[in-house]
Amino acid sequence: MPMIYFQFIRKKHKRIIGKSGAGFTLLEMLLYIGLTTFLLASVIASAYPLFTNAERFSARTTSDIETAFAVQKISWALSGVATVNMPVSGDSGGTLSVTVVSGGDYSFRLENNAILISDDGGTTWTPLTASRASISNLLFTHIAPTGGAPRAIEVSFDVNSIPVGPLIYYARF
Repeated sequence: MPMIYFQFIRKKHKRIIGKSGAGFTLLEMLLYIGLTTFLLASVIASAYPLFTNAERFSARTTSDIETAFAVQKISWALSGVATVNMPVSGDSGGTLSVTVVSGGDYSFRLENNAILISDDGGTTWTPLTASRASISNLLFTHIAPTGGAPRAIEVSFDVNSIPVGPLIYYARF
């Protein structure tokens, strides 16, 4: 009786499954597993650099934003300059002190790898850059007017060991 029942089931499933009456062969299973493994390895290998470089890209973007902010703030302070107090004409230094047309004094200097700004004559200093942007080699040069060219302030510094500048701001004083 059990043998007859098995033959009945097998005949019934032959119509559904096919002639062999079985699913995949061992060779087919190994082939499909190999292809799936190859595809997964390819996806992981191509996605890995994206994940590892995301943090480096984020740090670089932050550094660029910090640099742009510092440059724009210095540019803003130099846009209405009446006099340059420090460095003197023809000299260079790590501190820039200017008096603007409206009567305010602005000073910039480097301290603890950050550019600091003071708007009260050097009493209170506020950082312009965050700790993610390590600033070094800040140098201001007061260029005297020569040959019809106006006087200028040249600014250069390094952000995370990448040089910025020299940036030249021509003064209208």
